[in-house]
Amino acid sequence: MHRYTSAARCQAACIPHYWDADVFPSDPASQSHAQPERFSKPHIHACKPLPYPTMMRSTFILIFVLTCGLMCHAQKPLLSSPIEKFQSAHNPWGGVDGQNFLRVLEARAAVVTNEGKNAMLPVPCTPNAVDLNGDGLLDLVVVDARGFTWFYANQGTKTEPRFSSGEIIPIMLSRGGAQCPGMEAVMYDDNGLNGLVYGDWLGQIFYVPNLGSKAQPRFTQPRVPEDYLVPTSLKGKLWGNYFFPTVYDWDGDGRKDLIVGEGTYSANSIWLYLNQGSNSRPQFNEKEGKRFALVRGLGREHLTPVVLDWNGDGRPDIVTGERTGGLSVYINESAPGAREYKFREPVGIKLGTQENAGALSRMRFADINGDGLPDALVGRSNGRIGIALNKGGKAEPLLDSMREVSGINPFPPYAASSEASLDAPTRSTFHLLKVVSNNKDNKLTFEEGYEPPPGSKGTHSLKLEFYDTKPRLFSGIIPLTDDPDDEHGRTSLIHFKGRFSLLADKDYTISFWTRGSGFRRLAWNVHGSESFVTGKDEDGIDLTGSVSYNVGGEFGASSAWTNVRGKVRITREPGSKFGNDKPIGCTFTIRCEERGTLYLDDVLITEGNNPF
Repeated sequence: MHRYTSAARCQAACIPHYWDADVFPSDPASQSHAQPERFSKPHIHACKPLPYPTMMRSTFILIFVLTCGLMCHAQKPLLSSPIEKFQSAHNPWGGVDGQNFLRVLEARAAVVTNEGKNAMLPVPCTPNAVDLNGDGLLDLVVVDARGFTWFYANQGTKTEPRFSSGEIIPIMLSRGGAQCPGMEAVMYDDNGLNGLVYGDWLGQIFYVPNLGSKAQPRFTQPRVPEDYLVPTSLKGKLWGNYFFPTVYDWDGDGRKDLIVGEGTYSANSIWLYLNQGSNSRPQFNEKEGKRFALVRGLGREHLTPVVLDWNGDGRPDIVTGERTGGLSVYINESAPGAREYKFREPVGIKLGTQENAGALSRMRFADINGDGLPDALVGRSNGRIGIALNKGGKAEPLLDSMREVSGINPFPPYAASSEASLDAPTRSTFHLLKVVSNNKDNKLTFEEGYEPPPGSKGTHSLKLEFYDTKPRLFSGIIPLTDDPDDEHGRTSLIHFKGRFSLLADKDYTISFWTRGSGFRRLAWNVHGSESFVTGKDEDGIDLTGSVSYNVGGEFGASSAWTNVRGKVRITREPGSKFGNDKPIGCTFTIRCEERGTLYLDDVLITEGNNPF
């Protein structure tokens, strides 16, 4: 059962029942007292029967006056969401956007700027080119800024690759606010299968093995992310953040080593971890002398390294992106077998005439068009994937202008509500909050078999659904989590955008229509908050505090439309700094636990306690 906690006492009652009225009065009792006075003239109480036209005219007048009376006494709802406003949106779960470009999900993160301040910047995705399904063609494996991993099968040829749409690989190592924006798909084990190596914002490295085969890869969600953790310090202590991993046998001993770019402010280094275990069981920091500063950033930050022989001399060089979007190459001049690594000063790389690939730039290299030259795959902060073909040679690469990779969205656009939004669990996939109707002329909203609730004022309803994407290689469904660090690990929140004000110690009624199935638990919640000044700091600036109020109740949903009503009353604590005449700003939310289908319509909040 959900618990509703607050700093004040709140009362809640939720009474589901069937209800057909369009408008309900704030006080039915006061309405019944007013009507006898209004209709006191005995027009229809005469003993002599009235002529038919007169009777019809009198009946019409009576109906008209009754209607006017109801309209005079009916109040304007404090919140009214009849679900009639929407706009077209592309379905994101095919990995293709509305302009038919490959596109994964987007997110922002706090990044320290040159001024030492935190700024919320969009984080690019990380694309990799690897043959993941064993057909001899390079596919795309992409991790987005939220931590989802996408697979785009190459449906073209080695020289002319073609990607249509994406699937989600059912792995999510993000937890709380720690996403995994860095990833490399690499043959890490000795079994010939490509595994996945991730770096996250907390400064952790994870290795996810392929438990399937070359043709049928299989990746499984761990019980906890730590099951796949690769320690990078002697005692497992975190020492950096924004880890971006690259796997490469740097010292030539046959064991894959780990190269990490990181985002610690002013650290400006790319680190080398020599593998002193095996490829199947790598060990880092188990012995002395294992972590080396491979290159220094020299003012560059949030480094995203890739190993590539840039100048064709047989030695591995380092190509890296950085926070400001620049791309640079560090040419390796180290002597064979040396532990003191020497690199030239970094040289900028252009994509055509473009010197910047976008903030927090990141790239990988692969021979995309089969000409034997390494081409650049660039992750974009808008979730798209760019390719810059190599028009130079092996000893003198020359990257062409970047073009974004196109695809075909397998899902039609949908009607996104202008009046509500969805906050889904971190691991949730294939969910949509959309507007539906029975209007066959509107292809965007029409749903076969849908009918609005009885007496509804509109022709549309809000629908939350989790749908079958007909997976090809991966199921895409990630188990939801009970992680206490993930506030909404199993719960979707539908937020209604309209704000409204309530007075303390006064009764209100919430009402809405619903039907659905599948969800483990459903609940509504009215949340209010108010701020107050607690004092001043040493500079004379006001210090503020806040108090929150939550009133809610659980409800059920079935295949038939049901009207749910609940009582809302907020009571401030004794000694409150606020008077009861001061309105409290509030919002309305529906909580849906687990997965299922839910329709909502005609959300109303009015004054008074109206249980029927």
